[in-house]
Amino acid sequence: MFTITTRLTLGNLISFGLVMSIIATLTYLIFAANERATLDQGLRDYAGLLIDEVDTRTANVSDLFDKLEEVTGQANLRFRSMRFVLLTNDSLIFEGDSQMEPLADTLESVLKTGDPSRFHTLDLGNAEYRVYSQEVWWHGNKEELQLVVIGSMARLQDSLVNFRRFLMIIVPSAVLLASIGGWLTARRALRPVSVLRETAAAITTSNLHERVPIGTSNDELSDLATTFNEMIARIEETFNAQRRFVADASHDLRTPLMVIQTKLERLLRLADLTGPVRDDLRHCRSEVEHLARIASDLLVLARAESHQLQLAHDRNRLDELLMECVEKMSSIAHDRQIGLRMDIDDPVVVLCDRPMLQRVLMNILDNAIAYSPDNGTIAVHLAEQEGVARLTVTDDGPGIPAEDLPHIFDRFYRSDRTRTTRGSGLGLAIAKTIIEAHGGSVAITSVLGIGTTVTVTLPLA
Repeated sequence: MFTITTRLTLGNLISFGLVMSIIATLTYLIFAANERATLDQGLRDYAGLLIDEVDTRTANVSDLFDKLEEVTGQANLRFRSMRFVLLTNDSLIFEGDSQMEPLADTLESVLKTGDPSRFHTLDLGNAEYRVYSQEVWWHGNKEELQLVVIGSMARLQDSLVNFRRFLMIIVPSAVLLASIGGWLTARRALRPVSVLRETAAAITTSNLHERVPIGTSNDELSDLATTFNEMIARIEETFNAQRRFVADASHDLRTPLMVIQTKLERLLRLADLTGPVRDDLRHCRSEVEHLARIASDLLVLARAESHQLQLAHDRNRLDELLMECVEKMSSIAHDRQIGLRMDIDDPVVVLCDRPMLQRVLMNILDNAIAYSPDNGTIAVHLAEQEGVARLTVTDDGPGIPAEDLPHIFDRFYRSDRTRTTRGSGLGLAIAKTIIEAHGGSVAITSVLGIGTTVTVTLPLA
């Protein structure tokens, strides 16, 4: 696909090339016509000189010959490439140059065609000649003579060849220079579009406060940038309203959920409850805890997006924190006979918010256990690599389809295969948000039927 700059350059190249071709063709035709007119005028001038200098009233042919030879010597100095022939109706009286003798028969055949025009072109294969004929009255013999002036067209053809070569050089050069100039002009004119595109591409939900540069040109591109900024402002307002709503709702939900949870705990301590009632209360307590976790997760996400998530940066042993999390999750894994295998090379120290990072590790381990088959194995590896702490958690579960991997960190996103398991779809989004807030990164690779690997990198302390 061609860019706008390329299309403008090609359009300029085609249009300018077409105009230059037309101008070059017309210029060549005019130049050729002028050169032929100059040659024809020279033949007329040569004939006029002969007529003016030669006295045709003499009755003696020898006197006429002498006079013609005298005039020929003078005329040839002025008209170097022209010669003449003097003809009667049935014979050749005089030829101004011995080179004209081979042309005599050709001239007679041309002049006897009855063509009234005075100019003719003779093509002898290896050379072309321009011929001008004029009748002259010979008073002495009382008959008309045919004065034929002949000029070689070699100089004319050389001039036309040289002019064609000149046009073949100057026209492509002009088109090339115009194309380069058009490309530079189009690129400069569309530079604001590139800046607008690059700036717009860099604007995400985390930096909606940024705007594209408008510039000072006050043209259509400035209007486009202004419209773009107005659209971004509306989007920012919508996102801010959504964030405020999520934060306020999450915050306001936490208190009543804690009250309900406390009440349920108190009711469960009553001794006179029947079995079904106690089961219903436990189920309600579980659902309230689930809602409380969702509200807490939403509040964390809302604070992170509004840059209000406060994190501590204390020195912590990541290996010790990881072992604590594995120990807490081991009972859940043991119930399903899932083996947790840890591989820690050396102590790893990072700057982190310990509760937040513990939340991330518990979330990742919980996902690995939830999607691992019974009697499966989860491998946990922690090491320092290339100046960062690298943690990998690998399970031998069913894997994640390739079409789901790009959306795995989206909020509330759950593939069709995971909707049967308990969860809110916020765990990985929370993990990604907290890890990136620590200056790290998280990535997931998966192969269907083999398993999934979660890789977390964190900067070392």
